[in-house]
Amino acid sequence: MKKTTLILLVATLAAACKNDVEKSSFNQAIPLEVSAKDNAVSAAAAETVYDTRTIDFTRPNGGYPLSYWTADFGNDNAANSGSSSLSTAEIGRLYTESNTLRVKLLADKIGDDGGMWSNATIGRSTTKKVLQYDVKFGYVTVPFVWSWGGKIPGLGGGATYTGCVITTDGNGWTSRVMWKTDDAGKPYLMPYVYYVDKPNTCGDDFGAKYYGGDGTGLKPGKWYRVRMEVTINTATNTNGILKITISENNSGTWSTPQTLINKTNIRYATTTAGREIDELITGVYRGGSTTDWAAPVDDFVFLDNILLSN
Repeated sequence: MKKTTLILLVATLAAACKNDVEKSSFNQAIPLEVSAKDNAVSAAAAETVYDTRTIDFTRPNGGYPLSYWTADFGNDNAANSGSSSLSTAEIGRLYTESNTLRVKLLADKIGDDGGMWSNATIGRSTTKKVLQYDVKFGYVTVPFVWSWGGKIPGLGGGATYTGCVITTDGNGWTSRVMWKTDDAGKPYLMPYVYYVDKPNTCGDDFGAKYYGGDGTGLKPGKWYRVRMEVTINTATNTNGILKITISENNSGTWSTPQTLINKTNIRYATTTAGREIDELITGVYRGGSTTDWAAPVDDFVFLDNILLSN
């Protein structure tokens, strides 16, 4: 059931959400939380929902428990779904390394069995949100096994459709980024979007591909900066916007962003409940739904400098 975001109100809890040791086990009033760095717009189930947020993972090297997650992201979507979006096994695959978040991808596994599938509820918008983050695949000295590809973060709203479902009811949408390999084995980034009019069973990539600044394919150990801007369509109109740009870090200097996609005629959703942006989709995993997407070795994907803005 979709939650109702409480803006500038004090939330009184009726009960604790299950399976989350960070939540209170008794009724209490949760005040609006505002810091100098971030603007918190609501609170539920002993968690905070951020309208804007900056996360730089400045922590000592070591494990990244659920308490770190909720401190950084504000929540783990438990208020929305009834339980944490992260399992104990998934938490065990998260690690802070050199002030970045390292996600371990297990050999011969896909989806949340081998990486992490996670969401964070964010301040509801019916107009626009911008998500920016840095991502790195493996280490320079250790080749990353790209396999067929996988998912990295994005935004969503309403029913947040994924998993190759039908979206024609107009009750929700998602926009993420994937890494994939072409027939020659060259890795690239592409959009992966669920919206009302998507032409295929699974997400739409609009034929957009980013092969890196030199066009030869993504490089292991290189940082890429993804910036995603989503503007929701009005009513049932085809006037939603999706703009994604990507830049790369070359010896400490960020390149000029290249436009991966700039669509101005997307119909994300058609219902009132669907025409909203209220989820930060933070999942990192291989897949695809079949084991062909798996890799024979453990690998790592790194995230840093997550920036959520309006």
